[in-house]
Amino acid sequence: MRRMIGNKTTAAALVGGLLMLMSDLARRGMQAVFFPDTWLRVLEGALFIVFLYHGARIVFQLLRLPALPEALQGDLKALSPETKKRLATWILRHPTPHRESRQELAGALRSGAALAEPLRRWQAACRDEGRKVITEHAVRVGVATALSQNGALDSLAVLYFSFRTLRNLYAVWGLRPGKINLYRTFLILLGNTLLAGVVEEILPEDILVGTLGRLSVLFARSLLDGAMNAWLLLRFGLLAEYLILHGRAPSRETRRIVRKESLRLLTSDTGVFFSIREQAKTAWHMLSRGGGRHSQTTRT
Repeated sequence: MRRMIGNKTTAAALVGGLLMLMSDLARRGMQAVFFPDTWLRVLEGALFIVFLYHGARIVFQLLRLPALPEALQGDLKALSPETKKRLATWILRHPTPHRESRQELAGALRSGAALAEPLRRWQAACRDEGRKVITEHAVRVGVATALSQNGALDSLAVLYFSFRTLRNLYAVWGLRPGKINLYRTFLILLGNTLLAGVVEEILPEDILVGTLGRLSVLFARSLLDGAMNAWLLLRFGLLAEYLILHGRAPSRETRRIVRKESLRLLTSDTGVFFSIREQAKTAWHMLSRGGGRHSQTTRT
């Protein structure tokens, strides 16, 4: 009974969040159509509609993937030998990727050997490729939000790249979590989208202006904005990866580990922030050169 209530509460929270997001999208779209103050309003409304359409398409693609049965979810070390056998059989019956680890798993299943190590290697192969997907999309959202200079567009970028991260991450694993964990994943996605819209407002511009100057502050704020949104996507991707194989919500300890790992991926020497900084710097130089040529042409 308690579990049923929890499931209904999660579903209701997800539906409520989606309705709130859709109402905000509709409001912005109506403003863009009927009250087009500037071209940016029109662009913002159009982008909301386009991103919402592509997000809905990705959701339907995700729902067509096979869902891992709840009885087979959990930490690999805690699964019984019989459950490991059922899990290996389920993996081999579905078109999951990573042929080498699947062949090793099939051989162990035929010979009756222990399945813990082949299953661990299959999970490691999926996890390594999944981390590449997560970090690549974190760099993309970081660069996009660093250049957007608009909180609403930041929310759109985080929403769009979060959906793309889910689609590509689930494709790496060849499966998706069950309904309850899928609800939890979407709730985290909605929370990240709302946070992305206010990240720009909490950056300390007054302090930065006094130490860096106006132009340097604009670049620094943009870079910090992109880094914060990239961290949000890293955290989201790692939690989504956890929810693929575990039938329970992430514990406080798990969330702490995810925060630590997402910060490590962001701040390592050749990590996500390094890539965002280099790509954003290149884009800023191109924009400044273009602006300089335009001003010279105007004067002549």
